[in-house]
Amino acid sequence: MAVVFDAFRRYYAPDGPAWAYERQALVQLRPVAGDAGLGQEIEALRDQYVYNGDPFDVTAMRGMRNASYGTWSLVGPSMPSTAPAGWSMWNT
Repeated sequence: MAVVFDAFRRYYAPDGPAWAYERQALVQLRPVAGDAGLGQEIEALRDQYVYNGDPFDVTAMRGMRNASYGTWSLVGPSMPSTAPAGWSMWNT
């Protein structure tokens, strides 16, 4: 994934618009190429945003998960898919 560094910082900051589960997903963030110093700076931000001691908002995560159930459905014969029984963002 490639994003503008300042946009990353604003979005994932504790007072930014990212959902708690989006910040939790940063646990998997690993720089794989490029400037080592930038990678270290991004990892430091990840650590600051994810491991800051604040409790994880389970209620918000469940609310987002429950809201998303209505938007995901199995792809049926009327929906083209690259894989059989793939997932689609549309209700069928």
